Amino acid sequence: MSTSEMASTLNPSLARVAEYAEHSDGHDRHVVQFYGADESLLDSLSRSVGAALGSGSVAVVIATAEHRDGLARRLRAQGLDPNRASKQGRYIPLDAAETLSRFMRAGNPDETLFNEAIGAVMESALAAAPDGARRVLTFGEMVALLWAQGMTEAAIRLEQLWNGLEEKYTFSLHCAYPISGFQHVHDDKLFMRICAEHTGVIPAESYTRLASEEERLRSVASLQQQALVLERLSKAYEELHESEQRYRLLVDCVKDYAIFMLGPKGHVMSWNQGAQRINGYAREEILGRHFSVFYQPEDVQAGKPRRELEIAMEEGRFEDEGWCVRKDGSRFWANVIITAQHSPDGELRGFTKVTRDITERKKAEDAMRELSGRLLRAQDEAKRRLARELHDSAAQTLAALGLNLALLETYPEVAGHPRAGKALAESAALVDEAAREIRTFSYLLHPPALDGTCLGSALRWFTDGFSQRTKIQVEFEVSPGLERLPEELEATLFRVAQEALTNVYRHSGSQKAGVRLGLNDGELTLEVRDNGRGFPAEMLEDGERGPARLGVGIRGMRERLQQLGGRLVIRNTGAGACVSAIVPVKTPALA
Repeated sequence: MSTSEMASTLNPSLARVAEYAEHSDGHDRHVVQFYGADESLLDSLSRSVGAALGSGSVAVVIATAEHRDGLARRLRAQGLDPNRASKQGRYIPLDAAETLSRFMRAGNPDETLFNEAIGAVMESALAAAPDGARRVLTFGEMVALLWAQGMTEAAIRLEQLWNGLEEKYTFSLHCAYPISGFQHVHDDKLFMRICAEHTGVIPAESYTRLASEEERLRSVASLQQQALVLERLSKAYEELHESEQRYRLLVDCVKDYAIFMLGPKGHVMSWNQGAQRINGYAREEILGRHFSVFYQPEDVQAGKPRRELEIAMEEGRFEDEGWCVRKDGSRFWANVIITAQHSPDGELRGFTKVTRDITERKKAEDAMRELSGRLLRAQDEAKRRLARELHDSAAQTLAALGLNLALLETYPEVAGHPRAGKALAESAALVDEAAREIRTFSYLLHPPALDGTCLGSALRWFTDGFSQRTKIQVEFEVSPGLERLPEELEATLFRVAQEALTNVYRHSGSQKAGVRLGLNDGELTLEVRDNGRGFPAEMLEDGERGPARLGVGIRGMRERLQQLGGRLVIRNTGAGACVSAIVPVKTPALA
């Protein structure tokens, strides 16, 4: 409502009118009262109806049962007998809802049925009126019932039908609306339309009870100022509402992501098209239900949904990937982000949950991981064969060549020839060096120690040899009682130790290193430490790409560990670097 409209509605000339009785004669034949409390309405109505009945006139009251009973009690308190007046036909109390049902069709009042139903009431009332009193006092709150049900257009149409009925019958009509029914921003225009259908308007009791003209004028000025503020608030509300509508439209149209709100306890409060497509629930099926319905039964039993909300509350945000469950029971691999939503004063309002179906990506990753595993296993088998060929073929050939050279040294004509003897000795030395290189290369391709002993013994053999070759002091520690583990697991951890110690030799500058193999809480950990210069910080800060930038060997070990469900952790310790290979072991072989 604009400021000018408010001023017009609350004109001081109308401010003095506070009772129905003041409108019952003269120009105002259709009056509306807006009231705050039922007591105020009934007090005003009882004075008006009491005056009519006391003067011998007729009153028609179409109201709710509560208001009819309250009016009857007040009339008796005035010394009037509503039952006697009813028997005389001068007091006609009707139920508002029942009367309304006589002429409502398809959500709107039917004019013909209205004229028939209300016309019959008016005929009966006028017939009971004394000579000379051909005017009937009528009170109705059928319009208020329609308004309370949100049927605003039907209420306005009913007001118009009452106005049309005045062309045939003489009566004064008083309507009443609870002022609380007009508390929304968009109600101002509807309020003015209601007022326009009446010849008189009575404000709520907070205004009509003002004693003096000065008080009423001050009240009008105050209301004008409030109306100005409301105009600005209304504009801001409209802009906010439009922004919210655009946001809701945007979110609702998203089909690739499930985006919805959760209450503070985890119950679904909103639902977009993407959520329906991904999870399978229609909006009306899921609103109000707890979001744990999207989780596997074992996850719910383990308290996973509750923990996710707790983490989101504590840290502001939670993100994870895992299996979710659709309405039909099928599973999909999802990326889930839960964000806590707080009010400006810090009160938790709820959570925003964004879910993305990444099942196809997981399938591709699993297929890639399986292919990588097969390639790594094929590579290991090729290395094993090559190592065996070098050991069984090339090494044996060199050994035979060494024997032949030793045999030549026994011939006097060769041993006595200076140049021949020198060449023979050099050739024997070369054979020995080649044999050592082939043996070392064969061991690196496939450590023969793993074929006949456990991982701990194989690592001890390797670290001893590494110390001798590189002059780097290596301390080796293994948990007591650790026996044989699966062949692939032992080979993988052995390769990690090889690669890590090689990096220590090539890059760290450290003269000491430590290797520890231990089992704790179902996890087998191989740890290689040094006291060198450590890894470049940018490599460790690069997330998943870090191990790849550290070298092909480390990347290969990381892939091997992933095949076993393990992980590779690389970090600087402040006094060097540490490389840890961690693999879950379901049934550790302990003595």
